[in-house]
Amino acid sequence: MTLSVSFDLKNARLSAVVAFLDTGAGVARVRIYPGARPLVTAAAASGFLAELPLSKPSGSVLDGILTLAPGEPVLNANSGVAVWARVVNGNGETAFDCDVSDLTGTGEIKIQNTVLFEGGETRMVSGILGG
Repeated sequence: MTLSVSFDLKNARLSAVVAFLDTGAGVARVRIYPGARPLVTAAAASGFLAELPLSKPSGSVLDGILTLAPGEPVLNANSGVAVWARVVNGNGETAFDCDVSDLTGTGEIKIQNTVLFEGGETRMVSGILGG
């Protein structure tokens, strides 16, 4: 049997995600990593390539879709190929992990180019969850 969820419930669940992301004095952040994605509770195998801030509020919900609100571009901390992201709230607590891609890919987080160089600039082009 397949579970069919109403848009009202989807919106409520995604609104709870936004509330969690906006918890804390800081802003939520999207940490971009190379390599294989670990379990959501496990530490990443390497340092992040870039840590992209979100705006506050961190996103908006409409028709069962959460659209993250990108903050300002940042300078990359390390070089590598972006594969996945860990999104943390304003207290640095993990919310979720997801895929990263360029504009033509299928990642929930999209950046201009997945090949990042230390000191180069990166910004989140879009972040879409749900559907």
